[in-house]
Amino acid sequence: AEIVNANNLLTEADNYQLVYSENTNASYPFFNGENRRIVTAPSDLVVDYLKLTNDRRLFYFAEPAAQKISGGLLESDFEAYVGAPTQLAADQLALNRTAGKYSLMNKRYPQIRSGDPMFQFTYSEQCFIIAEAIEEGWVSGSAQTWYENGVKAILKHYMGLTTSAPASYLHGMPITQTYINGYFTGEAAYKTGGTKADRIKQIITQRWLLDFFQGNGLFSYKTFLRTGYPEFPLDPATSMNPEDRNVAPIRWMYPISELTINAENY
Repeated sequence: AEIVNANNLLTEADNYQLVYSENTNASYPFFNGENRRIVTAPSDLVVDYLKLTNDRRLFYFAEPAAQKISGGLLESDFEAYVGAPTQLAADQLALNRTAGKYSLMNKRYPQIRSGDPMFQFTYSEQCFIIAEAIEEGWVSGSAQTWYENGVKAILKHYMGLTTSAPASYLHGMPITQTYINGYFTGEAAYKTGGTKADRIKQIITQRWLLDFFQGNGLFSYKTFLRTGYPEFPLDPATSMNPEDRNVAPIRWMYPISELTINAENY
């Protein structure tokens, strides 16, 4: 509240990020990673939410599923994109991928040396934090305005990233200013008529999407532990939580070596 009331806030030009370059010592980590790309699929949690909100980031993140294209759908059709269910066993996921059931990562990721910048903290994330704070009553203001500012800023980021990119990376669905101006309809509109829980879920899900393919998953996971959003699926049969397969882990386990080298404090 003190920070917001003093207006010590980022602007859209203030993103704290690592920008990769054409320099071979500062290249995007996924550059030349085609072998990794073809075994990497976005989750159904990502894909289904982007489809629900008619969010064109889907076409920037992924390729259409081969099975859907062979079935007659176009690459510009939201329904041509299918995410991988993260609760499935790895061997089943591999079989489904081989059969072309899932969308894989967009071909642009391993082909552009400068790649997407690595976000540490962005104006968009700040907007979502403030929107949540308003909903919780910690600061005053319009949660809807901050939510919309956060979404618009990240959409403009992707619009700028691909302005000079080959059209094939966009699948006929570019993010334009006209698209951004009309984004907040249907499920993407702020749920002013819904419950507070509906709006918190909406804010946190959009905040989580900022970290897509960013390597910042731990940040989002902490927010998930705090809020319960997004609602990650969990199947006890495939869960890898050694303490309780029915719940998500809440922290790293101490290594077994602590029992022998630090028994008193363990």
